[in-house]
Amino acid sequence: MAARMAGVPALALLAGVACFASTAGGGARAQTFDEALANAYRDNPRLLAARAELRAVIEEVPEAKSGYRPQLVLTGRSTHNDVDSSVSAEKLDTQEVNLRITQNLYMGGGTSAAVRSALSFVADQRALLLNTEQEVLLDAVTAYMNVLRDQRILEASAANVERLEAQMDATNTRRSVRDATVTDVNQAEARLAGARADFVQARANLQNSVASYVQVIGEVPDLLEPAELPETMPVDLEAAVAQAVENPAVQALQARVERATADVDVAFANLLPRLDVFGEASYVDEPSIFTDWQREAQVGVTLTVPLYQRGAEYSRVRQTKEVLTQRRRQLDDARRNAAEQTIRFYELYTAANDRVDLFAQQVEANRSALEGVKEEALIGTRLTLDILDAESELFLSQVELQRARRDQIVAAYSLKAAIGELTTAHLDLGVERYDAQAVLEDRENRWFGTGIDD
Repeated sequence: MAARMAGVPALALLAGVACFASTAGGGARAQTFDEALANAYRDNPRLLAARAELRAVIEEVPEAKSGYRPQLVLTGRSTHNDVDSSVSAEKLDTQEVNLRITQNLYMGGGTSAAVRSALSFVADQRALLLNTEQEVLLDAVTAYMNVLRDQRILEASAANVERLEAQMDATNTRRSVRDATVTDVNQAEARLAGARADFVQARANLQNSVASYVQVIGEVPDLLEPAELPETMPVDLEAAVAQAVENPAVQALQARVERATADVDVAFANLLPRLDVFGEASYVDEPSIFTDWQREAQVGVTLTVPLYQRGAEYSRVRQTKEVLTQRRRQLDDARRNAAEQTIRFYELYTAANDRVDLFAQQVEANRSALEGVKEEALIGTRLTLDILDAESELFLSQVELQRARRDQIVAAYSLKAAIGELTTAHLDLGVERYDAQAVLEDRENRWFGTGIDD
């Protein structure tokens, strides 16, 4: 007979698994669903990297606006000359300082187009940040529900082992008084061995889910509280699809269309005249052997008219127009993808709701059936195998119920992500939201400075 597994209470078994995970991962533990999502929003490295990427893109705006600003250059030069001739030999030490300021007045509309392009790039990146936020939060939802599912399955598996150990004891007792056969004992042993194997697998599954939880959320889970469905869901499929075609992924493509439109104007500006005004002041000490010093100031305008520049500018205009066409087609594709994903997740969510209800009914029916079979076995109308079958059916239905509950929550939040509502703007997580607009307003008009803020 295989070595007997002690009937350890399920909570103690779960605590042991949590201690194992804590040793591996360390750190505090998130207890509730909202806490887990809030931790992921604050600390997930992928989301933090996306925010840094957005801040880098925001710097495109002051770079584009620099075309409106003057350019000021100070130049200093010091030279030493030895002049030898048939008449004389002279040494000349010349010191020169030059200050030049240039201000563009017109560049074919290229600067304003570049600013529009940069702002559209920022809008694109902000939408991508929202999309990344949704992906991270959905990963957190999935990780949370995987751990919760596996904790409950491990608990059910431990309870199943306890029931089958009790059945094994009862069968051995009956065998000792010749009320059960060797076959009855063998059947009980086989079912108990299978239950122990299920427990080992359930424990391994939980440990794997804990590792994924730590990777996404950054903290080791304890016994998790049940997760609730979102407070609001689309009223029907048509409403869901209507929302989905404006989700963050689609918004990002809309911004790319706007950017590509501005880039056409940027490229076309290179074919137009450019007008600059400049001012220059200089001072030269000992410019020649005949002059001790010289001071000069001048102002002027420069008009540059491109006539032909080897055809490169024309090619760039054609290129940007093709990119614009590409972006428009990508926007159409993104809208179709959003609609397709929404339909898929809506159907998964609807099916998951039905499956949870049906498996809950099955668990209750199997629990009642098990009690009935045990009572009938006492009066000899049921066999040991009937009890073992009822035990197995109850356990399997409990496992399927936990899987269905996990699928229900994940499908619900997947649908929320598809319609663009899996963000902190729509979830009450009690966490400070990242303010991308404040970063843009702080940096877009900076004239000086190299410091950054995380």
